[in-house]
Amino acid sequence: MPTWSDSLRAVFDGAPVPGAIEDLRGPLVSSIGALAHELPRAFGEQTVGFAHQDLLADGSQALAIMGERGSGKTTLLTSVCGDLEREHRHLVLPIMRPELFGAADSIIVTFLAELWETITREAEENETAGVGDGGATVRLLEKAARSFAVGQTTPAAIERASESPTDFAEDLLQVSRSRVRLTRQLRAVVRNVCLPEGAPQPRVIIVPVDDPDLGRIPIPDILTDLQILGAIPGVVPIACFSRSDLRNAWMGNRRFEGEDSEDSNFLLARQLEKVFPYRCRFELEPIAEGARASFQPVGEGVTLAEKLILLHQRVVDRTRALWMVDPAFMVGAADLELPSPLPDNARTLVQLWESLDVATVEGDVESLYLTIRRVLDILTERWTGASGTTGDRAVHIGPARTTSDGKPVPTIGQIPANLDVRVGGRFVPAAPAVASIQLAPIKYVLGVPPGQERDRRIKPQALVQILSMQEFVFGSGLYDVQHLARVAWLGNEDWSKLQRVELGGRSTDNTFILLPDAVTFSEVVRAASLWNELARFSEHCTAEQLLSACIRASCLTADPAAPPIAQDGDYDAALATAVELFKKAASKPGSTAAAFVEWFACDLPFQWHAGFFSSDTIREMAKQHSALIDGLDLPRYGAPAPKDTFDSRLKRILDARDPQEDDRAYGWVGGYFDLAAAKESVHLVELGEIHRSWHRDVTGIRAGASASGLVNRTQRAGGRSALSPYERPEGTMLLAAAMKALDHARSGKIRPRT
Repeated sequence: MPTWSDSLRAVFDGAPVPGAIEDLRGPLVSSIGALAHELPRAFGEQTVGFAHQDLLADGSQALAIMGERGSGKTTLLTSVCGDLEREHRHLVLPIMRPELFGAADSIIVTFLAELWETITREAEENETAGVGDGGATVRLLEKAARSFAVGQTTPAAIERASESPTDFAEDLLQVSRSRVRLTRQLRAVVRNVCLPEGAPQPRVIIVPVDDPDLGRIPIPDILTDLQILGAIPGVVPIACFSRSDLRNAWMGNRRFEGEDSEDSNFLLARQLEKVFPYRCRFELEPIAEGARASFQPVGEGVTLAEKLILLHQRVVDRTRALWMVDPAFMVGAADLELPSPLPDNARTLVQLWESLDVATVEGDVESLYLTIRRVLDILTERWTGASGTTGDRAVHIGPARTTSDGKPVPTIGQIPANLDVRVGGRFVPAAPAVASIQLAPIKYVLGVPPGQERDRRIKPQALVQILSMQEFVFGSGLYDVQHLARVAWLGNEDWSKLQRVELGGRSTDNTFILLPDAVTFSEVVRAASLWNELARFSEHCTAEQLLSACIRASCLTADPAAPPIAQDGDYDAALATAVELFKKAASKPGSTAAAFVEWFACDLPFQWHAGFFSSDTIREMAKQHSALIDGLDLPRYGAPAPKDTFDSRLKRILDARDPQEDDRAYGWVGGYFDLAAAKESVHLVELGEIHRSWHRDVTGIRAGASASGLVNRTQRAGGRSALSPYERPEGTMLLAAAMKALDHARSGKIRPRT
């Protein structure tokens, strides 16, 4: 692999650059042209003697390319230098990189060395061509270099070399004179270089400096050097730096000197105003979310989105998982306050693009896992905690061990967040009804640090990095994640806080309208969007229509081609779709299939309450459901059996009852009697006792509604009520009373009438 960058070479040679860079390239080149145009006036001022012109040099013509790390600053600098080189007008020095400087190097030292190389080369060419100034410029540069070298002598070195205090004072004075003399000598050099005799037009010396804040030299010294060079007409330093990195370097140096942080910030702002006036600043903004997927390095014809799609296809071809990457993964979900997981700077996007090259190798399983590891390293490199400070990685995918079936078991660091939702509306008191359901939309999704108050949240970018890790590790089906018991997800606790369900006029535990758990970025976005669609739908539909829509929404979380949410309220059709998708998902790997299977087996039956369906319908659905899930081994680690899930919910509700209170407050639980009987629940007897309260509440509501003309009663054929084919609490009580009366009659205690 080459150590040079083909992309930067293409940029230098004039290849097209991204729009944000192109937008600044023109103004930068124009600014340099304007400085060259002003050069004759700067050196031709007659009102002030040449030796005293530095009295007017309060400003600077240094240019700054500003932007966060990897935003394209180096690309812009390289592009501008290439444009100027092709003009064959200005003198463009090689790009300086202070992080490669030695202990004795500095901006001015490197400037003098590079200028010496360029001028001597030009002098040789001019001498061969019979033109030039006879070496006058070279001699001036020698004097300037000597003055700079002398000026760098420290008082300690002078003291060691001096034999007496008088010698020390004279040597120190000589050093001071050399420092004062340097600027004047540099002006003379630049005047000869930029305004040579007979030149058709003036030129400037471009001094490009990349990332000055990364060098070992204290940043105040670097800024001073740039200010000295920028104050010399004809010298145009162009420095690339990140404002935050520069501030960190400055503050680190000032803290070492014991300076107050507030004073340090003020001094940095003043220094930057002098070195880089606002008219000389060109700032690169982060790449917009909508433009990241279409990103491609300079000179390449394949976009990042196309490479990610290829990687996804390779994974699905291998695992056959129901892994569907939502389009929001590329552009973010602004309505949920979830930004795109893709990096916002060009450098990291290039590295991500290059890492995906391995995914094109067909049939190479090792390269596929290696690609996933590299992608995860890039997407989860750093995270910003709730305090706003930058710290360690949100997740770390360590070396994987392999199970017997060949799947790697990833080692994942502590996930520093739980998922939560913010409710986007209020619930209003409902009129008495057998069944009333209100849904509130999701305002946004947030991450909450474990053990912290719910009003604290981690930064959205940190949250999407966690969800991105789960996208590949859990969604792809490539890894064995059975041992990973703790992840960040949206689940029943979140859906419950977004609904208010009243049955028989009583408040419930609000666990009826449920969607499959969402673990990956795509699952969270898809589930939250479908929930908000359900919330809008709930405003103008019946309870049965909403239950049907909930099933359709759940199917859409696992299969975007499933029938859409509709107002037909055809519960049987929606249930049939869920049954077919369950059969398909039961054999598929990945979190999407696992979540749907768990929802079908455990959560779907929560809808089968007597407030929504008849006894016959509930028992028939429960019978078919039990036949489908019989012997099912839920794919998610630690998931309880479906029957245990139902019994656990009943136990939680029943244990919360106050013995001193009337059972009518929990009468709605009696509406689960038919489901409990079909599932052979251990709480069947308790539900039988509570069922009377449920029956009284429903009867009272229906009677009141009938008296108000709100209920149309339809008499059964023949005017008779059919006997229930199932055991019910009322029938059991009636049968017990009849058997008791019959026993009395047989014992002779009750005499028949004569």
